[in-house]
Amino acid sequence: LKVQKGMKLTERQRELNNAISKMRCFIERTFGSIRRWFSGGRCRYRGLERTHTQNILEAMAYNLKRMPRLLVLQSIK
Repeated sequence: LKVQKGMKLTERQRELNNAISKMRCFIERTFGSIRRWFSGGRCRYRGLERTHTQNILEAMAYNLKRMPRLLVLQSIK
């Protein structure tokens, strides 16, 4: 949450910002990896449906690329 000029955040708003920032870290890391690995900064297609399809395929490829490491980590536990 952003504060208006001349105002201060309440304690509850600070706690909410802290909780959001912890989750944002994981989400931004995922999108950053997709962008870095698959040149995901720009969309190859025009139109909402095709763009959505590209995003889904990139997410699937991201999961497949991470799968071997996730399986190794799971077998260690």
